[in-house]
Amino acid sequence: IAGLTIANGHATGSFPTNAGGGILNDHATLTVSNCVVGPNQATYGGGIYNFGEYYGNGSVTVINSSVSNNESVYEGGGIYNDSEYNADGGASLTVTNSTLSENHTYTSSYGGGIYNDAYAGKATVTVIASTLGDENLAHWGGAIYNYAEQGIGSVTVSASTLKFNRAAYGGGIYNYGEYYGIGSVTVINSTFSFNSVGDGGGAIYNDGEGSEASASVTVNLSTFSD
Repeated sequence: IAGLTIANGHATGSFPTNAGGGILNDHATLTVSNCVVGPNQATYGGGIYNFGEYYGNGSVTVINSSVSNNESVYEGGGIYNDSEYNADGGASLTVTNSTLSENHTYTSSYGGGIYNDAYAGKATVTVIASTLGDENLAHWGGAIYNYAEQGIGSVTVSASTLKFNRAAYGGGIYNYGEYYGIGSVTVINSTFSFNSVGDGGGAIYNDGEGSEASASVTVNLSTFSD
């Protein structure tokens, strides 16, 4: 999909018709190039929902685009990357030279900009030379929420800026590993600034729940300010 504005979508009902207000990528491969995605609304994944549950793979690449002003009731105000129950395949999301801004979740939920869901699956998010900022809002993970339970959830942020995102916990990123899950975040040559929280983790909140879980953060050549 190239050179389009995808706006005013409203996904309701029961799953999966309530997922992906703008785009639902169902076990397929999709590139979104030079597009504007938003405003859109959904129960899950306000702008884009990448569906890689159970069998097969879901792969989305966003290039030179804006995913902004989208809303979800629950997870993934901007983008939901979903690999539940898929240990062999999974979901992958790559965002390059793009902007995610003013995406919101409600009902005390997760991942204002991006929700990466590795519940008994494998979910991967890579953000390159992009900006996640200007009021991405959620209760956990203003810009990105990375979730791993009995699965592997990984997020890599490179040459990017996360700014002015808000949450109760993890203004920029919330990384959560529980019950044999492996949640990992790698930040390279990036800037976190003016992210704010009501409770903890202005830039990053790293949370490993229990001795059997793993939550790791690696930061290189980066700036954390304000």
